[in-house]
Amino acid sequence: MAALLDQVRTVVGEMMEDRGSSELPEDDPLTARFSEGLTDTLWIQSFVGGGVVVVYPVVDADAVADLRAEIERNGRVPLIVVALNKITPAARSALASEPECEVFAGDFFKTNRYRNAMVPEMARAPAAEVAAFLKAKRITEGKLARMHVDDPVARYFAAKSGEVFKFRVKLGYLQPVWRYRLVVPAT
Repeated sequence: MAALLDQVRTVVGEMMEDRGSSELPEDDPLTARFSEGLTDTLWIQSFVGGGVVVVYPVVDADAVADLRAEIERNGRVPLIVVALNKITPAARSALASEPECEVFAGDFFKTNRYRNAMVPEMARAPAAEVAAFLKAKRITEGKLARMHVDDPVARYFAAKSGEVFKFRVKLGYLQPVWRYRLVVPAT
């Protein structure tokens, strides 16, 4: 379990960096407040502009109750909850109703598939770039390829419906080109 925890810590750090957040020091007050109130956690870390990451071995009803108590005590902050081994269906649905709370199973972080050489480079597309692309192609935003908010890439970047992501795709021996996808709500 220690090896998986180390891998999760590494990949979560990379994910938060890709989202534009940086890790706060271990003695950060927000990390300390969450550490005081939460039990049975393996790791708690705060990120600048990214909220708090909490890693549990198992996320169940007790963990959800503890998290809700800490949210009430500390105010609403973006929260990322990782269950290394298991998350109960009741806990998943309870946390899904919490605003600004993302839930991941530990296997999501076994490798950082978004920093793998086989995965195309991707990023949020600036609005001006999207507008120029749409104008050049003479299409509307609705004609872009779609990506659901529950797609692993969208979850990795905490994408919201309506955002546009760009992917650099290499086509054989030709120069790489950018492809755009519109994030849409899950069906």
